[in-house]
Parts: sequence; C-alpha cells; structure tokens
Amino acid sequence: MFGMAVSATPDGRKNFEAISENLGACRTAHSDKNRSGPTSYARSIGKLDHAKAGSGTLINMKFGVDTISGETGRDNFIEFVDGYFSNDPLHVQFMVADRETLLDAQKNPEEYQDLLVRVSGFSSYFHSLSKGFQDELINRTESSFD
Repeated sequence: MFGMAVSATPDGRKNFEAISENLGACRTAHSDKNRSGPTSYARSIGKLDHAKAGSGTLINMKFGVDTISGETGRDNFIEFVDGYFSNDPLHVQFMVADRETLLDAQKNPEEYQDLLVRVSGFSSYFHSLSKGFQDELINRTESSFD
C-alpha cells in the first residue's frame, strides 16, 4: 500500500495512510478526489495511454451490493464496464461490499468468516487481513450510479 512509509500530506492525508491504490484517485479517510462517480472516473483514466505503462495499469472499484442489484443495477454496471473497456485500458478489479458490512465484519469477524474481498491484485478473507488493510478497504470510495 503506497503511503505506509509517507508522512502526512497537505491534502489532509494522515501519517502512513494509503495514498491511492493503483491508478485510483487520491483518497484518504478524510478526503476523496473521486467526486463525479464511476463513469467520469473511468473516462478520465481511459484518456491515458495504458500501453505506455510497462507494468500495466489497474483501478480498483468498490460497489455496494444495492448499486449493482436488480435489472437497473445490472444494466448500469454492464454499461459502465463496456464504456470503460472501449478506451482500451488494461485492468479493472471490483469489490462488491458496502461500508456498513465491512465495519460489522471488522467488529464481528466470527460472523463473516466467508467474506471475500478484493484487495489489490488478490482476494482475501476479510477477517484474515490486518486492521490497517481492513481500514483501507473500508475507506475506499464506494461508487454508485446516481
């Protein structure tokens, strides 16, 4: 996690807090630079020439279960993915979990033994992660198609 060895920054990021995961917008527990929603976010990243990134490019997206549920949620999600990949990016990862569920899983790990989360390049059982990684996942921007 970028930021584990970086002191506080002027944008309100605290000591050792993650700077950003991958190509994601700068986001901290106190500030989120991804303000215009997932479609705008993906369009911005899509403007980059991903072929110039020697080790690849990646964004992590977090959606609440309600955001992609039902016919409308499914259609919005498909439209988002189709639009994102029309710009020839290399990689996107999704985690579907809402903040409240993750907070409850942090407080009551015995009730969430099967909760898998996407960290960054790998998935893991939420209860097996350190509190720092759990906090990072909880604080990631939860995207919606409002």
